[in-house]
Amino acid sequence: MFLLTKDLNTKTKKANKMPEEIKCIEHFPTTLETYVEGPLLLTAFSRTEYPKIEEPLADKEEIPIPLATFEKGVFTCVNRGAKFSRLIEMGIKSYVTQDLMTRAPVIEAKDLEQALDISDYTERNSEELRSIAESTTRFGKVTSIKTYRVGNDVYVRLAMQCGDASGHNMTTKAATKLAKYLVEKFTGTRYGSDSGNLCTDKKAAAINAITGRGKTVITEIIIPREICENNLKTTPELLHRLNVAKNLQGTIAAGSQFSGNAHYANIVAAMYIATGQDIANTVEGSYGITQIKVTDNGDLYYTTTMPCLIVGTIGNGKDGESQKRCLEMMKCNVEGRQLGYNSQRLAAIIGAATALGELSLLADQTKSGRLIQAHERFER
Repeated sequence: MFLLTKDLNTKTKKANKMPEEIKCIEHFPTTLETYVEGPLLLTAFSRTEYPKIEEPLADKEEIPIPLATFEKGVFTCVNRGAKFSRLIEMGIKSYVTQDLMTRAPVIEAKDLEQALDISDYTERNSEELRSIAESTTRFGKVTSIKTYRVGNDVYVRLAMQCGDASGHNMTTKAATKLAKYLVEKFTGTRYGSDSGNLCTDKKAAAINAITGRGKTVITEIIIPREICENNLKTTPELLHRLNVAKNLQGTIAAGSQFSGNAHYANIVAAMYIATGQDIANTVEGSYGITQIKVTDNGDLYYTTTMPCLIVGTIGNGKDGESQKRCLEMMKCNVEGRQLGYNSQRLAAIIGAATALGELSLLADQTKSGRLIQAHERFER
């Protein structure tokens, strides 16, 4: 572990160009430590239909993990998890299975019949509407356009692959033009909103957990029993039992939604801050399911599924000195690569780091008292 940067000033480069009436009255310097942990050993692949990326995202690479958080225990937790990956020949495997951003403007039809007509038209003329949406960008490619109706309100949910950008603004611009076209096409309709919340952005939503938003990342690692007992200091059986009792049963009993895991949000938030992502997307980034099984040979089979890692390697937030250095050390902003490769590689790394940090915490929680011991040691 080493410290990358300590002082991150909250004042931006553009602050002095703002009109006087909207400048901050007071400025409070903040200190947030960005540590580099690991490295983790990663083998990663893209399995997305668009873009179709043939080369591996990582080929048995040792990759550093930058983390920026006030939750000091996360550093040690992820570092310990990364060590587990280096004990396995192929390391942890990470697959990116989907890559898209969504936006859903809402249109108010004059009555239900017209709302149904708009939906029918959208379905029959998908190629025309695809061209309209893609005319707003050089990089975005539409993957689907679907409508949902609530009474006479029509939500047009546009899904778009956005190259190496996370794509919030790119998709909003395209969806807005699409919605305005439909309002002009159907007399008597009214434009409701650029975003009707069926997207859904930065809020808990089943539609995202089920269909995915951003990058969907699935990881996998098989840890031999001997390594599990000697290095994780636990057994496959204890981990399996804990996962059922805590991540599955406990989550259901608490009424939690979409998050059958222990602490994805800790690692996701820390890596989002370190790499200049929109930290509010930790809401969706916390979604996911941890699965643990005992193989026929008695080894530990461990996998995580994360449907909504919303990340980009270009765009707002990525031009800070610290953020650029973090992306560079992970080789996630290399020029000349296929469009979408860099951002998918970043998602695969975040997914792997989250999985390993999760495994580290769960291994600790199979023994009484180790959770609080770690917090008292690193946070006091």
